[in-house]
Amino acid sequence: MPDLATWGIGAAFAIGWTPCIGPILGAILALSSTHANAEAGMLYLAAYSLGLALPFLGSALFIEHFRQRVRWFSRWSRLLRAFAGLVLVVMGLMVLTGHMTLFASWMLSTFPVLGRFG
Repeated sequence: MPDLATWGIGAAFAIGWTPCIGPILGAILALSSTHANAEAGMLYLAAYSLGLALPFLGSALFIEHFRQRVRWFSRWSRLLRAFAGLVLVVMGLMVLTGHMTLFASWMLSTFPVLGRFG
């Protein structure tokens, strides 16, 4: 029987990725359904699946190497998690109050090079 924590993390991951994956997968399925042959649809879905799987396969292959490289980082782990949580709470409050838009505008006016990203 699977561990309940593992199941919960998997469910949270799936819920978090649904808005990212859903529109792309929907577009691929819609495009595949309009083509006359099934081979084109299979090719689209295979390319999509490969693009989705490669980062996970790469992280699985190199996880041990990564662990060895950042072992020294663990002593700062508790402090960094607290800081990251604080940043998330502050940003969430900024989104709720509408101050995130003001902050983004200020960042773009102060650092115009940021407008070139994305």
